[in-house]
Amino acid sequence: MLLERNRTLARKIADFNAQVTSGKIVLTPDSVRGSISKLKSDDDTGPIVLIKAYKKANYGNFVDMLDEMNICGVAHYMFVDITWYEEKMVETAITAAPTTPTSPK
Repeated sequence: MLLERNRTLARKIADFNAQVTSGKIVLTPDSVRGSISKLKSDDDTGPIVLIKAYKKANYGNFVDMLDEMNICGVAHYMFVDITWYEEKMVETAITAAPTTPTSPK
């Protein structure tokens, strides 16, 4: 979903990478990373993602979220505190979910 909403930026980055790979643009790897960072920071069309961690989240969960932001090319994201009512919504969803996976019959 994020990649779909971020299609314009993803296309710009893919086009830039294609030009570098084909040799139309000659840059060092550090310059390529810097140029992609500049494309991301200049982007004003993509989503702004607020990441809120539940109290049971661990370091690995944060790393996974950062990986997802990178994979989807999300330029603007922020880790923010979860509110009490959002925690309540998560707890309600957890208790409503089945505890064992059901197999199709």
